[in-house]
Amino acid sequence: MGEVNQAPLRILHIPCNTPYVRKIKKAGKIEIVNGIKLSSNEHVPLEITYQWISEHKNNQGFWNSFDVCHLHYGFEFESIEAVEMALKLLQRHHKPIVYTCHELCSAHGVFVEQYRWYVALILEYATSVITLTNGAKAVLAVEHPQVSVTVIPHGFVWFPQTTEVKTGNVPEILFFGAIRSNRDVPTTMTNLLFGIEEGRSRVSWVTRPFTQEQLENSATLRMVLELAMRNPLVRVELSLPLTDREVADQVSKVDILALPYISAGHSGQLELAYDCGVLPVITNVGFLSAQHQMWSKENSEIPHIIEVDWSDGKSWLYQARFLQGVREALKILPTFKQSLNWGKRRSFRAEEYERFLNDHLTVYRKSIREKG
Repeated sequence: MGEVNQAPLRILHIPCNTPYVRKIKKAGKIEIVNGIKLSSNEHVPLEITYQWISEHKNNQGFWNSFDVCHLHYGFEFESIEAVEMALKLLQRHHKPIVYTCHELCSAHGVFVEQYRWYVALILEYATSVITLTNGAKAVLAVEHPQVSVTVIPHGFVWFPQTTEVKTGNVPEILFFGAIRSNRDVPTTMTNLLFGIEEGRSRVSWVTRPFTQEQLENSATLRMVLELAMRNPLVRVELSLPLTDREVADQVSKVDILALPYISAGHSGQLELAYDCGVLPVITNVGFLSAQHQMWSKENSEIPHIIEVDWSDGKSWLYQARFLQGVREALKILPTFKQSLNWGKRRSFRAEEYERFLNDHLTVYRKSIREKG
């Protein structure tokens, strides 16, 4: 009876504006405070920064507005000094810090040693630590044995909606997202354009507008763009930031999602492929293998994913392997489509989401008790 009358827990997220964070809320139990008003002329920023926290160390209205601070990623974009100052202030104000370790390497080109320096600092202050797979938990146990880690799977990005089997004479292969140092889209896309028999597939890339530096420094990127202009089966679409629905719509209308990660921890795009009934071709770096092994499978005899080995150091073979993986995906695609069981996928995601929320609630409450 007492639990029913408890006030909802108020959670401050850094960062906040992501599909992953947006689903960590439960009516009457968990609220997100990012963006709320503190007074008639002041509010908590939706995308709060460590620097902002440091600058508002004496703002009691802010410190009274939340119960738990939940950290995710993006800290490498601020100075280590700003991050440490914010962590010290959170500790000084007796605010529990929950850290979800999404990655152990940066997706944005920050040196691994520097990124791990940030991670180690956050772990020093964290009241509770979450990660998404047992693989990541095992690495944290070796590198930071003093840390107790809870595994909560990533879960859906867009709750499965579709019940139709996509039909069409020419399957579409999609690369999605901006150029990042941890995935090689231009090279992989070029190889697909020349390595798949003409007319057997369409190849698309939905990405952010390119910078001057990217266009000047990458001959491969310029080649891809030139090929796209000449070939009606190649599409490069430049988009501004999309809503969750718009992203899901982009992925849902294709057949194969190509994910040529050079390095990674976990991947939201991988989860989105499952949500949208798309066959992913993905490399086996980071914890991606552990991530998709947590899915419910409709048919054990039909692959739900094509995994390519990019982890053995033989980098001269990586692109050939990925091309072979895409060819294999095209070969099994009709069988894969027929095997989709949308009812089972929705049921799996619904049950997983209930555990996801309950497990977060448990971690938050435990963190508050420990801070006392």
